[in-house]
Amino acid sequence: MESISNKYLIAIKEKTDCYHHIEFKDEQSIKEKIKDIYPKIQINKLEENAEKEIFFTLEISCQLQNNLIPDSFLSACKKIENIFDIDKNKLTIKKASEKQEVICDGVKIETLWNGISFFYSTESYKLIHQVENLTRAIVNYFMHTKAGRDWLIGFNEKSTDIRKLKERKSQNHLYELEFSDLGKILYEVYGYEQSINNIKHEFNKSNQHKEDSISIKLLEKILPKSYLETFFPEFEKINGKDFKGIWKRLTELRNIVAHNKFINHDTFDEIKKYANPIISYTKRSMIEIPKMSPDEHDLSNMVAHISATLNNETIEDDYSDAIEEEPININTSSQYKGVLFDTNNSYDENAVWEMMKNKYVAAYGDAKHYIEYLNTEDIIFFYHRGYGIIAAGKVTDKKTNKGNGTSYKKEVVFLTAIPKTSEIKSHVSIKKIREITGRNFFWARTLKVPYLSSDETNNLLEKIIPILGKADDTDS
Repeated sequence: MESISNKYLIAIKEKTDCYHHIEFKDEQSIKEKIKDIYPKIQINKLEENAEKEIFFTLEISCQLQNNLIPDSFLSACKKIENIFDIDKNKLTIKKASEKQEVICDGVKIETLWNGISFFYSTESYKLIHQVENLTRAIVNYFMHTKAGRDWLIGFNEKSTDIRKLKERKSQNHLYELEFSDLGKILYEVYGYEQSINNIKHEFNKSNQHKEDSISIKLLEKILPKSYLETFFPEFEKINGKDFKGIWKRLTELRNIVAHNKFINHDTFDEIKKYANPIISYTKRSMIEIPKMSPDEHDLSNMVAHISATLNNETIEDDYSDAIEEEPININTSSQYKGVLFDTNNSYDENAVWEMMKNKYVAAYGDAKHYIEYLNTEDIIFFYHRGYGIIAAGKVTDKKTNKGNGTSYKKEVVFLTAIPKTSEIKSHVSIKKIREITGRNFFWARTLKVPYLSSDETNNLLEKIIPILGKADDTDS
């Protein structure tokens, strides 16, 4: 049978003017005070320190009953913490020699190990983990079976095959969303533009037929909806509350658990109240999915909505602490590749202008070795954070210039116009990049995989030269 315990450190000041006024002077006085509180309490005396304090450890333990903490144990822990509370043990006394009052805070208690909080945190995490991963599973399962294997725009099998992701990488990017952003996929309303067009169309029809109104039923059909409203309407309400509010509260509770904050019985009960219905309904819905026949138009809107959520999460977040993953160099001697390469704008605003002026591509610090993934003839698309692609060039160096060791470089011949210092007049946005390539990328990386094939590279280059300008406009 599993047991839990709380362990406390009790400090008593000794050999001071306050000492004779303190209720707890030694191990015996502590035992006398707590002897009737709980049967399983162990007290150990420690050495005295230089500050004239004597330390005791006090441990109280119990066996779980049906995987629950007994009320008697919870009550005993509260009593102990109350008995040794520092504020309750402060005394105001008069020192006869100096005829002045002093504060005697002779006893102090610190919690060394909170088994109650650990138990509730562990049980809470089990529930939140199920909510998070079952939710990902139902979205992934539904979209795979109803919209097809390559349902996720920009994250198809081609990208995965080229990237050859390492073990820690997930099945697809849906599994890399933060908990809060996962909720947005479920409850945020999407398809506003299409809905407005539908409403306009219906109003035009009604005017043509000289009708004064549109039915509520028709409006409900054409107004924008969330993923849950469209495909799982029963999911929208849990315990009489809207799903959006529940998910936001679960996000707050998840952060409490994740950040090692104190979890009590009330917090655990609240997590159970929201998590259990989601877990139960998700499991039931997984069984029903094979029987569902969703509208293709709704599926198309949903794919765009999920892709947009993923892209926003990737583009807008601050990746200053992002961990660089080493990509796989798939280049061969017979074929060049296209690479979106970061200009280091997040860390050094002048780095890009050095590259432009001296006609090289560079990587810095821990990411410097990525330069060695670039081969002669590879096409580099200089990606400048906050703008997108601002220039493109072809690698001419076979060997890496390692300089003083803080950065690695390779020379390039520019294939587009070169932007002037601190003046970026033209750029190709992330949205435009995705539109041209049909792909999405790991925007947080220095080397933004997936690589582009020769054909994809030529296509992107052809489309961006009219935007950025020809190389001979400035690079003569």
